[in-house]
Amino acid sequence: MEFTESVEKRKARFEHMQQSMEDVVSEYSDEKHGMIVLQQHLLKSAKNLHQWHDEKARDLANFIANLELSS
Repeated sequence: MEFTESVEKRKARFEHMQQSMEDVVSEYSDEKHGMIVLQQHLLKSAKNLHQWHDEKARDLANFIANLELSS
């Protein structure tokens, strides 16, 4: 039963995310060259997210290395 509730919550969350994305795309569409600007913003956001993940991966690797050295 708990698993089903989790699936339902995720489904609702994804539906909310889909609606939010449609709203964002609609807002960009109202602007001149809006789709080009949206693409640039998405690419910049993806780059920032990749950098953040790289930093976290390095932090984790350093943490593990320090644990190995201290044990």
